[in-house]
Amino acid sequence: MVRFIWQIASCVGLLGFSSISLAADAVTGINASVNNVTGQRPFRLNLKDFESSGPAFDLYIQALQQFQAEDQSELQSWYEICGIHGYPYRAWDGVKGTRQSGYCTHDSVLFPPWHRPYLALFEQIIWNKAQAIAASYPAETINKYVSAASSLRIPYWDWASDPTLPNSLVSPQINITTPAGPRLVDNPLFNYTFHPLPVGTDIPPNDPLVNYTSTVRSPNSSGQSQNNVVQQLMKSNGAYLRSSTYQLLSSETNYTVFSTQSLKDRGRNYNNLESIHGTIHALTGNGGHMSYIPWSGFDPIFWLHHCNVDRLFAIWQAINPDSYVEPEPNEDGTFMEPPGTIETVDTPLWPFRTVLNNFWTSTSARSTRAFGYTYPEVVDWNVDAKTLANNVRAKVNELYNPNLNASTTNRRSTGTGEHIDVSKRGLLSDISEIVGEKFAELGINNLKKQWVINIRVDKHALGKSFQIHFFYGNPPEDVSAWGYAPNLIGTYGVFAGSSPDAPSRISYGQVSLSPILANAMSSGILADLAAPLVIPLLTQNLEWRVTDVTGCEVDPQEIVDKGGLEIFVASRDVEPLSSGQEHLFPEHGTWQLHKEPTLGKIGGVSDLLGW
Repeated sequence: MVRFIWQIASCVGLLGFSSISLAADAVTGINASVNNVTGQRPFRLNLKDFESSGPAFDLYIQALQQFQAEDQSELQSWYEICGIHGYPYRAWDGVKGTRQSGYCTHDSVLFPPWHRPYLALFEQIIWNKAQAIAASYPAETINKYVSAASSLRIPYWDWASDPTLPNSLVSPQINITTPAGPRLVDNPLFNYTFHPLPVGTDIPPNDPLVNYTSTVRSPNSSGQSQNNVVQQLMKSNGAYLRSSTYQLLSSETNYTVFSTQSLKDRGRNYNNLESIHGTIHALTGNGGHMSYIPWSGFDPIFWLHHCNVDRLFAIWQAINPDSYVEPEPNEDGTFMEPPGTIETVDTPLWPFRTVLNNFWTSTSARSTRAFGYTYPEVVDWNVDAKTLANNVRAKVNELYNPNLNASTTNRRSTGTGEHIDVSKRGLLSDISEIVGEKFAELGINNLKKQWVINIRVDKHALGKSFQIHFFYGNPPEDVSAWGYAPNLIGTYGVFAGSSPDAPSRISYGQVSLSPILANAMSSGILADLAAPLVIPLLTQNLEWRVTDVTGCEVDPQEIVDKGGLEIFVASRDVEPLSSGQEHLFPEHGTWQLHKEPTLGKIGGVSDLLGW
């Protein structure tokens, strides 16, 4: 592991200390290819670009192969590192806890910073393996592979800009150039095969996934991954995911609201990084390992997903440098903490040690500089904080709010300013087509008013993960098609463990209505986004259904009874951007609550709320 202990030892000697306690498996980050004067450091790259990077990608794939092949009893094996997140609920590196849980901080303000040293540990292991692999290339190519190895950092999957799975995730085999030349090799990004799966010791024998010896995504009846189904699910939710991600980055300035889904005093903004992250788990797992908290870390897609979560966190930090962790209770608890423990900026991020045998905290993990990487959007050297924030906002607009000139004035109008009876026009066109150029054409994130669905529910209502699917009109009769129905507005994924005895944990989330309403305006169904027009449309057509983690339909009343499900619609005025304002964000008004669209529907609001 990369420790650079000689540097520390030299400093200690100079300072006159006689001894120092060094951690056996410290998380140090990577100092290679880092300019320690300016802070310039290598990027973690989008996998869709990284796939064509040549030597770097070749090294990454081979390092992953070696990592996954390690004996599962080794402390730095794939099994042990991925198991820090959930199973096997035992101490890693001697950091002993007491609860039947992983170390991961869900439902906590530490959710973003905890994953930062976790990813850094994973990255260190990949980097170390890549150095030895690069040194084994023949003389004619060794220099470029050694250079690529030095600056190698792990990639991310930006599902908010392009929801489809990158090519390198969906094939069991992959072509790379090895030291022995071009080869078709088993693809370590496709799955992880346990060797063995320790059922009855590390894994409870009654767990629903004990029959899978390899990680799977959306498994069929034969236990095989269906990445084509995951592609459909992601595409159908792509527009809302992009819209919700942009709205979160561009309007939420309070770290606590931004970071966690469990914060009760969040006002009227239910959008947050953790709930968006949970929906990606639900969609990519769809009954497979990513759908279950105890198992999710073992699927290689977990690391690409969480690298993107860390990227969104880093982007938000660059825009909002003065807001950070404030004391809050951890509602879910961890392997180390009981539920309700007050966490602060100095709470240890167990089990990740520094070289001095302390634990990383949110204070020490606040910047990506501490770990020797950054992201393409966050070039934070040789600039002041204001310039950095402007530059990052411009990148966010480029990715998630393209075509700033598109506005409501460009939409086709009825000329009457009145709502058109949709029953005479039929349902809107396939919402899953609102991606890429169509998203930009409609100016979805630059509308003069934003509408959202807010969801409040106990995530442990079923003792397992579940999904709430929102539709414009009635859903298809085929339950298995709900996740990618043509009239799907979006799927809210509730990411939970697999214990039927888990205590109540209220979580909050949000589904953007901007894509469907922009499409309605473009289709002439709406003249504008004023409440007198939109509320009747949603009252008539907003529907939702629930499925459990296996895809079976669940009576929404069960979620109401067991989980206190509450769904309502909210809107706010927006001052959109215009050309030349790419370094700014839209100005947002106050959220207004609307009970009419969900009133009287199972899980909707009631008159008893007193709005």
